[in-house]
Amino acid sequence: MGYSACTANVRLRSSQTGRRARPVRAIGITDITLVSVCGAVLLLALLGAAAAPTRPEPAGWKPVLVSEQATLWDLARQHPISDLTTAETVAMIRTHNDLTEPSLVIGQRVEVPSGSPSTALAARP
Repeated sequence: MGYSACTANVRLRSSQTGRRARPVRAIGITDITLVSVCGAVLLLALLGAAAAPTRPEPAGWKPVLVSEQATLWDLARQHPISDLTTAETVAMIRTHNDLTEPSLVIGQRVEVPSGSPSTALAARP
C-alpha cells in the first residue's frame, strides 16, 4: 500500500477553489487531556491566590517627628511589624504616609506603626 492508502482517511478542506487543501485533524484524547490539565492548573492557581495570607497590619499608627539623620530604615527598625521584614515595614510606612521621596526632613511628621498585629487582635472584644 502506497501513499494513497495512508492518506485515505484524512479529509481535505479548501476554503476557496484553486487553493491548496489542508488536512483537518480530529480532536483526540491527547487534546482533551491537555486542555483538562491546563484547566486544573489554572483553577489551582486561582484558588491558591485567593487563599494566600494577607499582609499583617499594625494595631495602629502614631506620629513621630523626624530627628537629625533619621531614615525610613531607622524608623522601621524602631517600630517593627511582626512577620514583616524591615524592608516591608519601610514600604508600608512609605505607602501609609504617601512618601514619594526616600529621604526625610528634620522635623517632618511621619506616622509609624504602633503595636503588633497580634496585639490588635487580642485587644478586640
